[in-house]
Amino acid sequence: MLSYIRVRQKHNLFQKKRNQVQIINAISGFICRNMAPVPFIILYLKPFASFLAGRNQSASRFLDMLFENAKEKSGPVKEFQWLGLMLFVAVPFPGTGAWTGAIIASILDMPFWSAVSANFCGVVLAGLLVNLLVNLGLKYATITGIILFFISTFMWSILRHISKSSSL
Repeated sequence: MLSYIRVRQKHNLFQKKRNQVQIINAISGFICRNMAPVPFIILYLKPFASFLAGRNQSASRFLDMLFENAKEKSGPVKEFQWLGLMLFVAVPFPGTGAWTGAIIASILDMPFWSAVSANFCGVVLAGLLVNLLVNLGLKYATITGIILFFISTFMWSILRHISKSSSL
């Protein structure tokens, strides 16, 4: 009986390690697939948009609408550049994320490596945040979401205050 328990414990330990490896593979795959189009969007969005706008009127209207929506969402990014873009990408809400962050970085003419690194850090933070919220359960995830909302509101107010005081 004792040998059965030892074998079962080793099996459980092996299962835990295998599950941890699967989680790490899933997270790294998620980050790589999320970041794959970001450099291309940052580098080639404006030339491609100019090319399409010159060829087709409906494409021109669609791209104008896309750029206007991105400019409306880019307020914090304009104000804080790298930190603003990273936080914009890190917030796991619809319409935010690496691809929208790359569009905003392209529209604002952010330096390439600065934009890519801010997107990467934002994607990693978003993945960690979603993983944390999923593993906490509904009750604790709701409480954590409310706490994070207040922390982010407080943080943005401090950053705006610092930005305004440094511009004076």
